[in-house]
Amino acid sequence: MSVAADPSQKLTAPNSVTNYSGLIGSARSWLTARLSEANPHLVLLCKNKRSAEEFAADLQLFVGDARRIILFPSWETIPFERVSPQLDVSAERLAALHYLESGEPFILILSAEAISQLVPNQESLRSRTFTLNPGVHSFEEIARKLAAGGYSKVSIVEEIGEFAQHGQVIDLYPALCPHPVRLKFEEGRLSRMDLFDAESQRSLAAIESLNVTPVREHRFTRDPRTDLQSEIERIKTRAAELDVPLRDVNEAIKAISEGHDLPGIELLHLIAKDDFQALFSHFSSDTLLVVSDPHGVEQALDDLWLNVSQREEQLSREHYLIPPKQQLYSSPEQIQALSRSFARANLNQLDLRDERGDSCTIKMRSLSNAELKTRLKTKIGSGDAYQ
Repeated sequence: MSVAADPSQKLTAPNSVTNYSGLIGSARSWLTARLSEANPHLVLLCKNKRSAEEFAADLQLFVGDARRIILFPSWETIPFERVSPQLDVSAERLAALHYLESGEPFILILSAEAISQLVPNQESLRSRTFTLNPGVHSFEEIARKLAAGGYSKVSIVEEIGEFAQHGQVIDLYPALCPHPVRLKFEEGRLSRMDLFDAESQRSLAAIESLNVTPVREHRFTRDPRTDLQSEIERIKTRAAELDVPLRDVNEAIKAISEGHDLPGIELLHLIAKDDFQALFSHFSSDTLLVVSDPHGVEQALDDLWLNVSQREEQLSREHYLIPPKQQLYSSPEQIQALSRSFARANLNQLDLRDERGDSCTIKMRSLSNAELKTRLKTKIGSGDAYQ
């Protein structure tokens, strides 16, 4: 049986479940901070985006700089909608996946929707991530890798995910970098890198190394090494299954062949390629999965899957070119099965037990802010607070 009366104890046994009950308000954040002390790789699952953001804000007070807290967003789009996720959202997700690969300590906070969405596998992510060092890379090589990573070529760099070429200079705004970076070349080789201010264009500081992660999760390129014909055939096969109008099929094939972006082109990528998998595949075996309000999370997963299923059925009847739902989301049953590979801690307000796996329950005592305020007023009024 998993025993963790001391929350600073490391929890590693796969499929073990420790239920903490009696947690009110910020007590959940305090306990999560304590759990992270012995569990350097911690994933915190909340029922929705708002809960995740509020938990992250509270947790920062208890953790400080001891752990890197990463909010992992969902696409924030309607399932199968022909709209691409915002570039900063995709960039943030990919940068987070890259950090998980580093092995450094982290607390990853995400919603039920975010953990349901499939993500690029490790091979796909690594193939489009690269490190820049002066004297190593050529001008043409960097420009090609930026295009493969989904960076947009513009005249002036202002936003994350953009790059511009001016003679022997490339301006680049990498994912989650505090400032854009100016790459200077001599005789076609990278010679210097400087952070610069996007408004004034003034250099801020020289840097010696830069990790560049992709900013789009899905990208069709005109790289000759890509088996483009195979991807087109998969698009045609799926289109035939759904009886998609020929006009829409030709538009999709043209976009893929010419490397152009269409709104919602991510859906075509999921049809044409099989390089996406569950987010769990990026977690190391010693990851601790912490679930805040397990009942709420379970309900959110069920509601999302129902919505996804209904949308898939509706759009299939209307002959839209969409991937099967299993290529875009994990089902609640799949998420439950995948979670069994990790130690798990449930954070409950009430005494609700999860009997799955090797389970134990620890009752804790905590008070809400209102109760603390009332007790403090009582103590001050009686003079006990000054004893």
